[in-house]
Amino acid sequence: MSTRHKVKQGEWLSKIARQYGFAKWQELWDHPDNAPLRAKRTNPFCLQVDDEVVIPELPGLKVSAGSSYSLQGGDPPDRIRLGMRRANAPLGLKRYELKLGEKLLKGTLTFQGLLDQPLPPEATEATLKVWTSEEPELSCEWQLKLGHLDPLDALSGVQARLANLGWYNGPINNELTEDTRTALASFQLALLLTPTGELSKETLESLADRHEQNGGTEVLPPSFGSDDDEEEVEEGGGSPGGESSAGAGAPPPPATGSASASPQGGGSSTGGSASGTGTGGSGTTTGATAQSGTGTGGSGTTTGATAQSGTGTGGSGTTTGATAQSGTGTGGSGTTTAATGQTGGGTATGGVATGGTAAAATAQQSATAVDTHRYGGFVLQRRDRDDQHRWGGAVQPVAQGNNGAPTLVAPGTGTVGNALTAPTHVLRLQRDLRELGFLIGGTPDGAFGLGTDWAVREFQIYSKMENVAQEDTANTSTNYVERLSQVANTQIYQGAVSGIVNDDTEQRIRHWLTNRWRCPVIVRAMNVANGNPTTVFQDNLWRHDDCANTAPRIYVRDFTGYYTLPTGRNEDDLRVLGTYTTYPSYGGPVSMPTRHTWATSELLPSNLVGVANYNSMTASQRSTYKVVRAAAEQENLGYFDSLNAYDNAFISLGPCHWTLGILFAGSAEPSEGELCGFLAYLRSSNQAAFEEAIEFFGLRIDEDWDAGAGNGATLYSSSGKKYSGWPAQQRDDATWARMDETESAGNYYKTYHWYYRFQMAGRTIEGFQRAMWNAARIRLRDIRDTPWGTGVANVGTGANARAPTVGDVATSEKLMGILLRWHIFRPGHVAAQNSAGQRLRNAFTAAKQANPTLNWTQAPNLWTNAHETALITHILAEASSVNDSVDNVANWPGWLGGTVQTTNPRNYQLALPAGTTLLSTRNSFNFDVP
Repeated sequence: MSTRHKVKQGEWLSKIARQYGFAKWQELWDHPDNAPLRAKRTNPFCLQVDDEVVIPELPGLKVSAGSSYSLQGGDPPDRIRLGMRRANAPLGLKRYELKLGEKLLKGTLTFQGLLDQPLPPEATEATLKVWTSEEPELSCEWQLKLGHLDPLDALSGVQARLANLGWYNGPINNELTEDTRTALASFQLALLLTPTGELSKETLESLADRHEQNGGTEVLPPSFGSDDDEEEVEEGGGSPGGESSAGAGAPPPPATGSASASPQGGGSSTGGSASGTGTGGSGTTTGATAQSGTGTGGSGTTTGATAQSGTGTGGSGTTTGATAQSGTGTGGSGTTTAATGQTGGGTATGGVATGGTAAAATAQQSATAVDTHRYGGFVLQRRDRDDQHRWGGAVQPVAQGNNGAPTLVAPGTGTVGNALTAPTHVLRLQRDLRELGFLIGGTPDGAFGLGTDWAVREFQIYSKMENVAQEDTANTSTNYVERLSQVANTQIYQGAVSGIVNDDTEQRIRHWLTNRWRCPVIVRAMNVANGNPTTVFQDNLWRHDDCANTAPRIYVRDFTGYYTLPTGRNEDDLRVLGTYTTYPSYGGPVSMPTRHTWATSELLPSNLVGVANYNSMTASQRSTYKVVRAAAEQENLGYFDSLNAYDNAFISLGPCHWTLGILFAGSAEPSEGELCGFLAYLRSSNQAAFEEAIEFFGLRIDEDWDAGAGNGATLYSSSGKKYSGWPAQQRDDATWARMDETESAGNYYKTYHWYYRFQMAGRTIEGFQRAMWNAARIRLRDIRDTPWGTGVANVGTGANARAPTVGDVATSEKLMGILLRWHIFRPGHVAAQNSAGQRLRNAFTAAKQANPTLNWTQAPNLWTNAHETALITHILAEASSVNDSVDNVANWPGWLGGTVQTTNPRNYQLALPAGTTLLSTRNSFNFDVP
């Protein structure tokens, strides 16, 4: 029979497993009864007090008399593994003494400042003494408490990690105090997050990332995760990591030490806590860990995963980055950082072990000779940083120079952009990309963050094109585009749009540099006279706010030849994109008819429905088209290429102006968007159109339209009757991974080049346009099929009777147009989980009360035009109080018969019979079912 064990402070899973006689911790972790624990904790070696572990009954061992057996043992012992640093430099080759109970171990730290020793099963504390200097003899001493770092989802775990990173020096008390809020806000500000002082998913992910990058001790065991999925701060202001100041010109945050850690089972690392002894030494215990200074005047505090103390006269400890500092000698300072874990009896440095054998984590290296590379043979990627000597995903004590010779890396100061004696590989990459025209990465600083990831992705995208641009460096024109010409791409990139500088990517960067190739799409802000572009205001725009000026008009010069243009359009012409506009707290591009749109991009029967003209459509097509078109004129203003990227939605487009995602006020992370639902549908219904418009550029949707029960089931929200999802981006192995759900990640799709791609898809890709007709009809279908709920009689009689739906109540073209516009703006007002939305039901109640002489108790299929008129009056009033543009839908088409100077300012070319309106008679809506 199984029992239940409540976790106590200082316990981790392998320790608990041994306590109950299990040879391997996996026997507990993988047991079905521990599924709730796995759902709650991602790391079995960083558990929270009172977590419950189910202990199954031990299996018996059956043997036969006279037989011999070979019995295999369980996991190797856990290990204590620490990285010791001072002033951001390893305490390499320093002697130490480690006392574990009665056992005294002596040794010398490695060149990288690492200590690695087996941990006795019963160990709960240890004392570590490191000699930082032999003459004069100076040392630091720590009292280590093992397994005291709480998980990140506990506030105490957040406080400890903030303390490690130098942002917090208060008690580890699991309370969201003002000091904790201040520390959170300072941390958020330094990482370019909104400084709310509140916990959010983005803040927690960034905190975990920074803590791990800078020497934190909570390390995921092998196979439990990869830092490839962790979020990186976007470049362009402030210094990532604990070295960042709270703002421009602000002093660094309060420095604190730290002293709790999570161990790793099966031969894994255990961080420690610090305490000190000696004359004048003082220490405080916070959370489960203690630390103090040793030597006269030494003092410190303990909060977090690594230790801090001061040693020697005047020595004091401070924390910078993710590691705790300790002073050594007069005015000396230093840091301790816990190292990563090891399994299978071997050690793992900065990585994970596989196959039960020690696997030292090394940087990703190129498969070709080093002397052919610009970046030292490393596969550069997110979180690589020159100042931390991190290239190819791992910190390097020795770097390969560009000529292949090993070069000792001089210690950096931890400052972004800090010059090194070793090659600055990331900085060189950033400068190369800027030279090639990919300015999206921002100012080169030696830190491979989100902006550099975007720049590499964009280079990979345009390296796939058949044509690129070439710069004539002998041309002295100040007009950048005039120095460019189209050339064939003789080295087309075949790899993934991953943001990782793999071999193929690096080779093409070299080729582009050699041949003076440049990004073939240039976005330009230009002055305009008489509606035509004249002079360049600002060239080569990338980010949505690169030119925050509303006066110029934005144009694109495209040398790729990727899109097939409508008749009359010239490949060499500038293509209008839009203009920059502002919105409360936001800003970005917008495209307004007719200045920024193409006449051929109007939502006409020919390009939306696939029928030559209005009169050629069937009766149901005409009725449905009128409703969709009426709503679309209030959404994308009746044009496929009328887009919006200036507000809290990353980008929106289409007849229902689907958004990629929305950041609602007060929300820490964006919501999923309906544009993702449309794109998932497009991929399912027209793979070729999706690949041409979207997937070619390294984007998919994380949710598959055909997954689960199919027909968009994994994207469908029954409460609002809509389909939403989130982008997935390509990895280097050509698989796809869900993009980080953060504002900074989503802003990639607000950039001008992505705006242009969506716009050109709407202008030129037939399958992209046609899918919008189907998606709009799916929305109408789901609105009409929504159960009405109580208050309306059943439709039909006897065995054929059924509950009424919204489509039974609202049956006219005008009422369906009103409901479609209202649902696009506020889905929950129109459709709820199991009934019509409450606001719609309120309007229905008002119609009944205002028209008591009408028979509302009979089945809705028996209602008359008078019922419909009453419903239109009151539903329109309710919807207009939410969004007054609904009035324009009800009065569609108000522009018919007008001119650009009078009532048709958007210059609609749709040909309609005279007197065309949305009919208000009962049962006038004839639905073209998708």
